[in-house]
Amino acid sequence: TPSSPLPHSPLNLSHIPPGGRLSGLRMLSIEEGAREESLHKPIGMCLLQNGNIVVASTFEDKVKMFTPMGKFISLVTAPQPFERPSDMVTLQSGQFVVRDNTRVQVFSANGNFMKNMWQDKGQDKCYGLAQDKEGRLVTIMESRRPRKTDLLFFDLVSGELVKKIEMEDIISNKA
Repeated sequence: TPSSPLPHSPLNLSHIPPGGRLSGLRMLSIEEGAREESLHKPIGMCLLQNGNIVVASTFEDKVKMFTPMGKFISLVTAPQPFERPSDMVTLQSGQFVVRDNTRVQVFSANGNFMKNMWQDKGQDKCYGLAQDKEGRLVTIMESRRPRKTDLLFFDLVSGELVKKIEMEDIISNKA
């Protein structure tokens, strides 16, 4: 089996001296536009374990999958259309997660919808995605009424919210 292009641990950049530079192995260019193989104001992206790249064409309300060389493969589709997709994360399982303005959704490595992890109830919005050491999906949820911010931890198998940290409990300077 081919080896994964992703490191098995966080990227270590400590060997780069202050003021040093990091150079990429290659640069891909995907055209701006409304065509299927183009992107329109992309914000989020993730690199899948098989090397494919998933990009949020945010202002086109679409998520697109490309080969490691930047060739368009397919649209990622969900039961309901995306609404300004942006944040993404590749999971240890090889699946990936997309956050848009109203949902946090899990997809298989080939872009098939698997499940909805969170959906907006009207006054809430999530920001950012990560997977912790315990394999849980982590996101920040901002509520407008009452105004508060929580760190949410979801079990990816059951879809259940398993832990919530209220940020006001851990931030000493409320201002």
